[in-house]
Amino acid sequence: MIFQNSYTLFIKLNNGLPQNYRARGGIIESAFRPLLNNAHTALENLPHKQTVATVADAQCLIEAYVKVHWALGARAAAMDLYCAVE
Repeated sequence: MIFQNSYTLFIKLNNGLPQNYRARGGIIESAFRPLLNNAHTALENLPHKQTVATVADAQCLIEAYVKVHWALGARAAAMDLYCAVE
């Protein structure tokens, strides 16, 4: 569900892209890069323990899961938008 919501929102927010692939790619990259960076930061901040010991650890794990799936959905949408012929 997170993946699909991210995909749908990314498509809606990046409507009417230029025909030129270089220009289109630049716009898509600008929209996608913050989501990827956010997911990467969340993964770097995961607890270094084998088990989830505290509520804060659990929240950190859940946030990382959501951010990564959000980025994956946006990535799929970005690739579809880039390859689309309008």
